[in-house]
Amino acid sequence: MNDRDWEQTMTYTISRLLFRGEGLAVSDEDSHKIRIANVLPGEVVSASEPQPDETDKHARRRFAVLNKAIQPSPDRCEAVCAHWRACPACQFQCMHYRAQTQFKKENWIRLLQKFCTLPEQIGFLPAIRQIAYRCRAEALVLSRTLGITARPELLAILDGSKDCSAIAGDERIIPLQSCVLQVPELNDLITIVQEHLADFNLPQNLRISFEARDLPENEINRRIVLYPQPEFAECTRKAGLMIVQMFGIPVILQVLPPHGSHVYPKPEALSQTPWYGYDTDDCGHVLYALKGAWTPVNPDNAHLIRQTIGQIAKDLPAGKVLEIGCGCGTHTSLFKDHDYTGIDASWPAIQSAQYNAAQYNWQDTNFYTDTADHYLVKRYYAGRRADIILMHSNRLPYSQQVAEYCKKFGAHHIIIVSPTAFALARECQYFEQLGYQIRSLTLCDTMPYTYHMMGVSHLVLV
Repeated sequence: MNDRDWEQTMTYTISRLLFRGEGLAVSDEDSHKIRIANVLPGEVVSASEPQPDETDKHARRRFAVLNKAIQPSPDRCEAVCAHWRACPACQFQCMHYRAQTQFKKENWIRLLQKFCTLPEQIGFLPAIRQIAYRCRAEALVLSRTLGITARPELLAILDGSKDCSAIAGDERIIPLQSCVLQVPELNDLITIVQEHLADFNLPQNLRISFEARDLPENEINRRIVLYPQPEFAECTRKAGLMIVQMFGIPVILQVLPPHGSHVYPKPEALSQTPWYGYDTDDCGHVLYALKGAWTPVNPDNAHLIRQTIGQIAKDLPAGKVLEIGCGCGTHTSLFKDHDYTGIDASWPAIQSAQYNAAQYNWQDTNFYTDTADHYLVKRYYAGRRADIILMHSNRLPYSQQVAEYCKKFGAHHIIIVSPTAFALARECQYFEQLGYQIRSLTLCDTMPYTYHMMGVSHLVLV
């Protein structure tokens, strides 16, 4: 991108927003579609577009970078973050929260309607916290700074031959602790490491995950995970041990797999305790995650999911429950009156769930490390059955075979929790073809200022 020249500033009219929040405009000169970030539908904006790079085979999409909104939308607002134009983590910093939620809800419904029949009433739960809600964040060690790189199009401007200081405004590297969406205790944890970064001698481009959660009467509420390449494992381990000794912060070392392999080595706890208190349930129990176990970015907003599942569960008859993707047992206590089984492909998550179950004496619960496909087929032929199946989708949907075996299991009720509209749409379609009907659908805004949302659907066999 260093050799790119920049076209003269042009005026564009934004026709609509794409699913991930980019604005779409059409060039008056050649009628090509152009993507522009940080704009709203109907706005007339001034933006700069780079000249096409004929040598770049990957430059499939044309983009321009916003200078200013000439005719701003009524939904435009003052951004809450100084890095709003450069940061790739947020897409709707310039949009009023009401407009954000409306846009996301309409996008989900539009896609879902293409695959399945929706109920007349669709619930929507706005975020509990819109600012300072993130309890987990990832950064790279970049030029002795813990940060994330700016948007690719902004880097193109900074590296371009034209002086675009008025456009660029922000630095290439955005300091991680400057994010206003992170909880104060997370920013404090990041700042501790940042201030001593030079002493730790961490390798360049090392990926680091920070987690911090202020829980009552719980001291195990901070965690750092280091993800070095195999060749940097030893020096990263020494740095992790220094962090533990200097600050008493639990550190997990997760060496990345060798090139060409998808098998991760076993994570290593560099502190006395491998546990991290990441959330509380409705009974006030502190839930713990083991090293390597996934925890939610925003436990407060994630309670919207628990609240929705709880509303569904209280009206279901007692029976056998199977939760696919149970994680650390976040929702297990919602089914305390049922015969409950949880499975997850993550061994640390299952260990965490078993620990939480023993800690709080959850009765009639069993946990297994397994995948949905393998467990359902194997246990079906072993005579296992379930009246209620709770499924946590990945970003891609489960297979049609999974849906078929859920029905073979005798499940009269299916609850699907999904982070993407496509996964939820496809899975609901599979179950509809098998004779299920969507009784309720609730959309939960768990990550404000981004295009991300969660959907919870309840299907019943008719």
